[in-house]
Formats: sequence, C-alpha cells, structure tokens
Amino acid sequence: MPPPDELAIAPALAGEEHFRLVSGFADLFSAIVLGIGLSALSGLLVGIGGGLGGLGVAGVAWVLAVPLVRQRRFAACAIVLAVGFAAGLLAAAVQLAGVAGSLLVAAACWGMWHVYRIPISAALAFVIPVTVLGGLSGFYDLIGVAGVGKSAPALATVLGLLLFAIAMAWDLSDAKRRTRRSDVAFWLHLAAAPLVVHGVFALAGITPGKADEAQLVPVLALFGALALVALLVDRRPILVSSLSYLIYAMATQVERDNVLGGAAAIALVLGLGILALAVGWNLLRQGLLMLVPGRMSERLAQPQPIGQPVPEPAHAEAETEPLRLVFGFNDIFVSLGLIALVLGAVLLSATMADLPAIERGSTRPALDWRWLVPPLLAIWGAAEFFVRHRRMALPAIVLGLAFMLLSWAGGVLFVERVWLPLHGLDSIAQLASGGRGAIPEMFYELQRSGAWAMAGFVLVANLLFGLRHRVPLSAALALSGAIFPLLSDAALLRQDPAWAEAHVLLPDIKARLALLGVLAFGAALACDLSDRARTTLRGDTAFWLHLLASALLLPVAFSTTADWPLPELAGALLLYAGVLFGAVLLDRRAPLLVGLPFMVAALGKVGLGGSLGLLAVCAVLTACGLYWEKLRALLLMDKGAAQAKVQV
Repeated sequence: MPPPDELAIAPALAGEEHFRLVSGFADLFSAIVLGIGLSALSGLLVGIGGGLGGLGVAGVAWVLAVPLVRQRRFAACAIVLAVGFAAGLLAAAVQLAGVAGSLLVAAACWGMWHVYRIPISAALAFVIPVTVLGGLSGFYDLIGVAGVGKSAPALATVLGLLLFAIAMAWDLSDAKRRTRRSDVAFWLHLAAAPLVVHGVFALAGITPGKADEAQLVPVLALFGALALVALLVDRRPILVSSLSYLIYAMATQVERDNVLGGAAAIALVLGLGILALAVGWNLLRQGLLMLVPGRMSERLAQPQPIGQPVPEPAHAEAETEPLRLVFGFNDIFVSLGLIALVLGAVLLSATMADLPAIERGSTRPALDWRWLVPPLLAIWGAAEFFVRHRRMALPAIVLGLAFMLLSWAGGVLFVERVWLPLHGLDSIAQLASGGRGAIPEMFYELQRSGAWAMAGFVLVANLLFGLRHRVPLSAALALSGAIFPLLSDAALLRQDPAWAEAHVLLPDIKARLALLGVLAFGAALACDLSDRARTTLRGDTAFWLHLLASALLLPVAFSTTADWPLPELAGALLLYAGVLFGAVLLDRRAPLLVGLPFMVAALGKVGLGGSLGLLAVCAVLTACGLYWEKLRALLLMDKGAAQAKVQV
C-alpha cells in the first residue's frame, strides 16, 4: 500500500468524508484548460488515426502529470489527467482487443497510481474491467467506446456489490482516513453506489417513470436499509444515488389539484431530512456502531465530533490562489439538502400567496412581505449553523446565491411598500403604466430612482448577510442589484428614446457595465492589497470580485475589437495577451477563464475554432500555468517574486 499523504489531513475532516477534489483556483483553472485541451487533442487525433488516437491522448496525459501532479500536486488536474489517460487507452484497447482490452487499461491505471499516487487511477483500475467485462453501457458510449453491451439489473447489482467490497477493503486499510487510500475508497464507493442502488430498485420492480402510489412503502424501506449501510460505513454517495427514487415515490402521493403544495412538502421534507441526517450523522453512527461486534466496529471509521468548525484542508505549496470551494462530500450532501430546503420554502411562500390575476393598471400591491418569511428563515437559519458555526465552504456559496435572489424580491417589496408610498404611488404597476399622459417626465424619473432604490437595498442586504456569516461571495453578489438600473434605462430607451437620450446619463448599457466592472475591480484590488498572503477570507472575496469584474469588462472589451484598425483575430489576440499580462501580474486567473470563450469564438470566425484552434489556445495557457511563477518574476523584475503569493 502507498505511504501516507504528502499533505496533512486534519482528523476532523474524516467525518466530512474528505476527498481531494480541488486545491484552489490555479488548480481548477488548469484542470478546465486541460479538459478542453485533451478533448480537442482527442478530436484531432481520432480524426487522423481513429481509435488509436487515444494512445496520443494517454501519452500527453502521462507526460503532463509530471509537472502538474508530481511536482505541483494539483488535485483537480490529477483527476482530469487520470480520466483522460484511462479514456484514451480504453478507446484504443477496445478497438484492438475488444472488451478484454479493459484488463490492459486496468494495468496501466494501476501503474499510474503507483507512479503518481492519483487515487482515481487506482479506483479506475478496478472500475473499468468490472464495468466493461460486466457489460455496463452508458458512460462508455459517451467516450466513443463501442462493443460494450448492457447487463441485466441482477448482474449490475452483483458488479456494484463487488466494487463496494473492494471499496471497503481500501476503507478498512485506512480507518482514520488520513492517506490517499481513503480517496481511492471514495471513488470506488462513488462508482459502486449507482450500480447497487439502481440494480436493487430495479430488482424490486421500482423504476422512476413507472412507479405507482403503492410503491412508496417499499421505496421507503429500501431507502432506510441503504441509509443504515451508508451510516455504518460512513459513506454518503449511496444515499445521494437513491434520492431520485425517493423523490419520485413521494411525488406519486401528491394530489393533482394541489401540485404546488405537494411539491413544497416534498422539498421541505427532503431538505429537512437531509440536513437533520447531516447534523446527526455521527451521533447516529455512534448508536449504530454499538450494535456491531466490537472487532468489526473498531476497524470501521470512528465518528468524529461536529461541534467545531470544519478545518480547511492543506493546500499544495504551488497553489497561489487558494479558494474555499468544497471540503468534503459532506459539503455536497449538505448543499443538496439546502437547495431542497430553500426550494421548499419558496414553494411554501407561493402556496401562501393569494395570486389572483392582476389586471393591467391595477393599483393593488403585487407582493407581500410575509411571502419572504419562509425562505428568509430557511436561508438565514441554515447559514447560522452550517456557515457561521460550521464554516462549510460549498453551503456558503449555495446560501449566498439563494440570499441574493431573495434580496432581489426584497428590493422590489421595499420599493413597492416603502419607497413608492413616500412619492404618492400605490404599486409598481401604477408606476409602470399609470399617469404618463399627464406628467410623463415625473414617472420616468420615478422609475429610474426606484430602480436605484432596489439596487441599494440589494447592496445593503447582501453585504449584511456576507458580514454576518462571513460569506466571501456576497461581496460580489451585493453589486448584482445594479441590474435594476440597467433594466430601467433599457426600458426607457425603448419606450421613449427622445426623453431617455436627453435625460439619462450614460445611456449606453455597455458603458454602464464597464463602469460597474471597474468598481468591482477596484474593490478586488483593495481586498488583495489587504491580504497579500491570501490567508484570510479577504483573499476569497477578492477572487469573486475579480471574477465579477472580468465578467462585466471582458465582454464589452471583446465586442470592441471589430472596430479596431486591425483584423478581428489580431485584435482579439492582442486583447487576450493583455488579459494574460494582467492576470500574471496580479496572480489572478479569473480574467483568463472569462476571456477564453471569446478567444475561441474569434478563432472560429477565421476557421480555426475547431480542434486545432482550441488545442493551440490550451497549449499556450498550460505552458503559462507551468511557468507562472517565472513569468511573474520576469514581469516584476524580482527574483523573489516566484515565491510570493501576491505582489501588486
């Protein structure tokens, strides 16, 4: 078995079902570029050499693993390269030796595991031969591997149980989950779960789309049995795989004349159930392990207390853009529960609302404050525990986005219930369509100022939410309220161009977007300068602000290249080169990611948008990523800049 990991894993992360998914945005960006580049290379080589072109993809993946995995220890890049290596070899091996070629691919994946210590490679060494020889089609059709048939549910169940047994062998060899063996077990459990779940439900005669009301009890019984297994082995993928059956079985109980209320009930029950299970996971495991014989109980992963915040996993030394995205599969599990809970709360508000058709020109207010109470309580209450107390990463992003949408509705309510009465109006409907025949200028001005009032409400609400719960994303989302003035000005330009051109400052929407992007960029630089080492949440806040600024500025910038005194492709290349210069200088890769689709589109206009053009762009970006620190040292003319986290 392999030695312990190079990166320290906190014991408390074992209870979070931690696995190495991504170490930061430098890793994530490189993985995205690698995925696009390997896909382009595959399309190019397959067009030349057929299935044997996969050998070229596998060779490139093996070579790139040296700098990106062995030296930099990038987790997301390791996953992309391992999957690309296996897929390329499998496409060639099946063409040469049929399904028996999967054994050769398994041996190669096992070799990659021993050379580079990529956990998913070891898992693929078992998953590929078991699923190919067992005749499990589906995924293999997507990667162009023909000749793999479709097995019966009984065989799929047996194969899933076989992978589950192999996963347990890896789990038992690392009960404390502090080495890469735990990650191998995770990927094996992830592959085994859908096979076992779908096979078992199919054998029981339960199929989504064909279930009836009488099948709810057996679905609940099977789900309960699978939940006990998941608790016993401390692995959540098996629960996630069975949720679709539970949702459909519950949906069959909904009365046709109360679909909205039934959907709200299903979402709330699922959300609260998942979150309750996540909170009480270790307590339930403690009680369950007491029923297991002592020798077996000692060999299983031991429950970890969840009262303390989730510790952040260690980052690779080469990671200069650390970003809190996901700390373990429990982050994903909780996020699913939060999505269901918030959706259920929104649907509950819809059932509470009196929604008669509002006639055009009606002065009746369209919204009510009490409709926001259920989703607000759900979001804020969940954030108090999972974000403010537990410090979970992905749930913070999910709840931040949900609160942003809620703040938009709150902004509309604020204008309708507070701001409009101060100006002698009753509703937004009256503002939008009433009284213009008499004094149109007054209503136009009220529209614009009302839109800015909405923007201010959204700004303040999201900043308060972000400060209370320490959600870095909320700083960028606070600026999302600027969409209301933009929409208002666009509506005025459409309704009365003459008045708008005479009264609206900056009528060009592109100019307004650029101005907002500049503000976001300035805020991002301020956060970067206040945390040069990127060890606090200000570093994460700066990342999201850089991403927002890029999303606002770069579309406007690339849209102007057609007017440059250069060929459009030359202008796009020059602009993207400037983006690359700034990204290297600031050590922020978000602009490169946002600008990549525009660069590809520019290549496509001159006939280079196929595999060759994509491959060229990805090759340049990969090379820049490999020599990122040297490029920064060269630009800054500082030999010590290669080791610096941020120098502006």
